[in-house]
Amino acid sequence: MFLKTGNGKIQNEEIENFFVISVFVEYHGKGFKMKMKKLVALTLSATMLLSMTACGSEKDSKKKAGVDASKVESIYDALKLADDYTTGNYTTEIDMTIEEAGQEVGINATVSGKKDGANGTADAGITVNFDGTKISFDFDDIFTVADGRLYIDADNAIESVTGNDDTEFGSYGLLLPEVDEDKQEEIRTDVMELYIDMLEASLEGVDVEEDDGTFTVKVEEVDEFKSVVDNFVNYLDENKEDVADTMNGMLNGIAENVDYEQYINDLFDDISEDLISAVGVLGGELTEDNLEEVKQEAIDSINVTVDEFDVSEIETLVSEYADLNEDEFEAGFEELDKHSFELEVTATEDKYVISGSFDIEGNGTVIKGTISYTFEVDDVNVEAPDNAKTLTEMAEWGKENTDILDEVVADFQNSMLYSLFAGSLGGGDDVIIYDEDISDDYEDYEE
Repeated sequence: MFLKTGNGKIQNEEIENFFVISVFVEYHGKGFKMKMKKLVALTLSATMLLSMTACGSEKDSKKKAGVDASKVESIYDALKLADDYTTGNYTTEIDMTIEEAGQEVGINATVSGKKDGANGTADAGITVNFDGTKISFDFDDIFTVADGRLYIDADNAIESVTGNDDTEFGSYGLLLPEVDEDKQEEIRTDVMELYIDMLEASLEGVDVEEDDGTFTVKVEEVDEFKSVVDNFVNYLDENKEDVADTMNGMLNGIAENVDYEQYINDLFDDISEDLISAVGVLGGELTEDNLEEVKQEAIDSINVTVDEFDVSEIETLVSEYADLNEDEFEAGFEELDKHSFELEVTATEDKYVISGSFDIEGNGTVIKGTISYTFEVDDVNVEAPDNAKTLTEMAEWGKENTDILDEVVADFQNSMLYSLFAGSLGGGDDVIIYDEDISDDYEDYEE
């Protein structure tokens, strides 16, 4: 049941089984494990979402010297301040280790950068360690959001994948859709309030330690876990309509907060002249009529649907948990050597940290990890990158530097990403990544 299949691909079902069921499958009978599956999945999902909630605020509060944290008296007060930290440096990190049947997988993923109101930058990195085999990708300064555009640094992306730092494509800024910021803030506030209410209800009766602005909750004993889960399920049962309404409000709000037809029109208006010019540089031909046809096809294909959260799903979960008696619950933990969960929140004038960690060990299996978000207030200024270029300028550089592109292609074929992609198709050296019409020895770049 480890992370591999006969064809080398990891299926969604297998991932779910490993991350959720394996915590309990080996420890008790079918009745326990199947009833706990949804409960554990939902609980972990809620915890992770709460831990990551701080990442997405777009309040336009420029150059705050700090945040007023003087009235923070509880962990819940601290959580409510997440959106007030708008200018500074942030780091989001997920670190997880899984051991089973003598094999070990370690996963570390980080996103960090600067935040300047609605503008920001992002570096990204991921490292996977499978029984001593290390796979790592680091994308430095790859994304910048500034003045309504998402800039992607092509040179940093190429260097991160191939190790080749000779390209000078620069960064291209893709027009972002306009959103109703007030509506977006309303959605975030509603969801954040729901998560905090849910957490506060779940932790009723659990000790919260406070030390110089840092609040810590640690749950280790079986009766504590039972109490937290009881409280959580009771909250869902008593507030199922509100929970469903809030979740559906979030899903529908996100879907409805963008006028997709208007965005497609704006995007084509913004890019058309430059794209026609870039294709011309490469010896091709693209007309306004061609683009108009593509634009209309894109508009006609718009189909935004939302799979709404149904109250019956909550009712089913509550009913299944009600059928699980206390003896069955405790039996699920009997063969575990260790089971702990910890939530830590720090909110001061110039720093905000939220971190959730878990450690489950027993029966030859270890699953432990940490999810954290750190924000340090600082006077930062995020603007469009200095190497921003048009598509035409990028095409001109590519046409004039085919020798460097030859090297990039060769470096890519020797890269870890190519090896992984080839392995996922089960083809090794025989794998074809590019269409034959444009890849004959990679000579015909213009086509």
